[in-house]
Amino acid sequence: MTSSPTDERRDADGITSVASLDALRDRGVPFFEESETVNAETFDRFAELDDLAPTGVVDDAGRVLLARVTEDCPWKIPSPAVAEREDYATAARRWIREQTCVAVTIDGVEGVWSVTVRAEGEAREATRRFVVFAATPKPAPDSAAGDVGDGDAAAVAWADELPDGAERPPGTDRFFD
Repeated sequence: MTSSPTDERRDADGITSVASLDALRDRGVPFFEESETVNAETFDRFAELDDLAPTGVVDDAGRVLLARVTEDCPWKIPSPAVAEREDYATAARRWIREQTCVAVTIDGVEGVWSVTVRAEGEAREATRRFVVFAATPKPAPDSAAGDVGDGDAAAVAWADELPDGAERPPGTDRFFD
């Protein structure tokens, strides 16, 4: 499943909508393309996945927001799924708020990664896109910018470096030295 965006909008609170990947390419946003041939089982799992909007949320101290969605999943930057016809920026802001209780301003698009897999020995092909955002926390009333609250994620933390064993969605390294 992939999203079908149509345009990008920005206001005083940063990027509010990213709906056209073609428009991002036309504006000079870096695009990275990867392809791989996989077995039929891996292909079938991949083909059912939504696009993602990995978001590097960096606070004033230069720390990056990390989350573990479940107790068993590894730490990673917030990486919300983007359903078909859903807006990438809207999905990122909503998911980060719900999972971490951190409201964010999306400041820019770091890049778009397009991963295409082909089923081994077959003509089937599926593509998944990762629109990677840079964001900053908004101050909440009566709290400091980036205070994490009791969201839906199993664990949330600010980190200076990516922990060992962390998952690295495309674009993650752009937020760590």
